[in-house]
Amino acid sequence: MGSVRVMPDSTCDLSPELIGKHGISVVPLYVIFNGDSFRDGIDIKTDELYKMTERLNTLTVRNARITAQEFPEGRIEVIDSRNLSAGIGLLVMKAVDFAGQGLGISEIEEGKMILEQKIRGKKEKALKSMPENTLTDKSIIDSRSVFVTHSMADEEAEYLKGVLEQKLEGPEIIITNAGCVISSHCGRGTAGILYMESSEA
Repeated sequence: MGSVRVMPDSTCDLSPELIGKHGISVVPLYVIFNGDSFRDGIDIKTDELYKMTERLNTLTVRNARITAQEFPEGRIEVIDSRNLSAGIGLLVMKAVDFAGQGLGISEIEEGKMILEQKIRGKKEKALKSMPENTLTDKSIIDSRSVFVTHSMADEEAEYLKGVLEQKLEGPEIIITNAGCVISSHCGRGTAGILYMESSEA
């Protein structure tokens, strides 16, 4: 990987396998409940969160930039991903690729999430419509990987993965679990499909 180490916060929702394989260092965000702090994914898991609800406010980027000022200039670069959940995870994996190619910090750019149409109504309708919307123009989907990220929706995630594997050639379909910070906002049973747009599209 060279001299660059990729360090996202815990809202990237990458699996432990991907984190270990690529030497990614995840900085846990904190869930606050009744005055107690819990490190996302370490002290509290998603299923535990649903038993403990508390409004969460994070100032992640600002706090990270304040901390970065304590180090020599250029040593730490804080990037606002402007994404959530595995949308961050996809950018983390792209940053891992760039770092592996020997690129420096200044050459790893910011990303931006583009939201597709939200699907409302019965679950059956949503599960059918979600992959259909994703596959409207398959040429724009980056060939590396597609994430199916969910919060306590294992069956729905497996269904979406199966549909995508039948319709897409090339990308690996990876299921990831939404962590506590993301789950506190989206709710139990949420599922989504996330991918990078191809630079050749």
